[in-house]
Parts: sequence; C-alpha cells; structure tokens
Amino acid sequence: ILDGAGFVAGLRAAGHDPRGASAYLAGAGGAANAIAFALAEAGVGRLTVHNRTPARVEDLFARLRRLHPALPLASAADPAGHDLVVNATSLGLRPDDPLPLDPAGLAADQLVAEIIMQPAKTPLLAAAAARGCRTHPGLPMLEGQLALMADFLRMRP
Repeated sequence: ILDGAGFVAGLRAAGHDPRGASAYLAGAGGAANAIAFALAEAGVGRLTVHNRTPARVEDLFARLRRLHPALPLASAADPAGHDLVVNATSLGLRPDDPLPLDPAGLAADQLVAEIIMQPAKTPLLAAAAARGCRTHPGLPMLEGQLALMADFLRMRP
C-alpha cells in the first residue's frame, strides 16, 4: 500500500515538509494507518488521531509505539494547535457527508490536507479555506503513489 508514502510525497512535492510538524489525522482505517506510519517516518513532532471508534486509534498507537516509541501520540477530536490537519476518512466523497472534524478548531496558520480526489475541493477544504487555512487536495497523493510505482518498476530515469 502506497497511500502513506504517496501522501507524504505529495505534501513534499507541494513544498510542505512534515518534519517536525504537529499532525492531526482524522481516521484510523487502512489509508489513515498508512499515512500515520508515513508521517512518523517523515519525522513529525507529534501525532494526534481521531476516529469514531477509539479502539481503532489505540490499535494504531500500539503498532506505532513499536516502531516509533519516542513519537508523542494523542487522541482528540479537536484539530486546534496542529500545523498539519489531514482527513484520511471517506467523509467528503458525497455532498451530504458530515465533515470529518469541526472546522471551528481550524486556524489560518494550519495546512488542511485531503486524501479524497473527487471532488477536488471537498467540503472540508472549502471550510478550511473560508477560515484562511492553506489547503492541499487529494490528487498529489495519487501523483506521489504513481511516481513511487514508476520508481519501483524502473520506469523513470
């Protein structure tokens, strides 16, 4: 699965290095797990995860602690106080989906990122932009994944 590595590659390609950042991750499913590990590998300073099922967060944390024991981990619903806010849920695919987090916790100094590619401007990204946040759509994750696949298959010089 290249979701995590592709997400981080997409961030970096857009000029956003997660090293040292405080990251908030909405979701604890398959893609979110991959992104959590990739963010840890990229050197985030701390990671907060929120999921509607707390047991999934604790399972993710147990696995993260084995490989990254020094990484500060927390579970919280509020994205306030984080440099990078990531929606790694499927919420936003449909127009009637609820938001994956309360945008009231967003501030203009945050980067809000999506993994959803369609629509390109999800309701979360629109809400974040309205609060003055920088936004990062889902397509760069796919572009990062494709570049990694091409490298693996030796299709790029």
